[in-house]
Amino acid sequence: MRFFRHIVLTAVLSCLALFAASCGSEKSAATPENAAVTFVEYLYTGKGDEAVGMLQIMSSKEVDAATKEMITGKLKAAVIQGQEKAQDRGGIDKIEVVKTEEFAASSRHEAGKTVRVQVIFKDGSTENEKVDLIPVGDAWKVWI
Repeated sequence: MRFFRHIVLTAVLSCLALFAASCGSEKSAATPENAAVTFVEYLYTGKGDEAVGMLQIMSSKEVDAATKEMITGKLKAAVIQGQEKAQDRGGIDKIEVVKTEEFAASSRHEAGKTVRVQVIFKDGSTENEKVDLIPVGDAWKVWI
């Protein structure tokens, strides 16, 4: 009986952890500001796959598979550089939204938002980043 209770408790806790993780990822892209902060955090913390997952690379009609692969490869290289920069500066203290602006729709994308964020490192230095985002379904994606 005790063994069975332990298995059930473990299963319940695992389900709760998965539920919490899935809610967190949706929430991180629910607004353009949250999406921009999350994306920049991924860039400076070595989370290349997660950063790539936030991309909306032009329509597939305009970009072939080789070009998409090149773009994701360059992004992953930038993530490595960003992580090294953050480590050299003692890590990230915080990421703040500085300004959000709208941009108009075009034949290539919907209307979206440009979010400017400031990365503040633990050594006191800063970096400014600009992230262009468009709505895709219920989330905001980084538009390239």
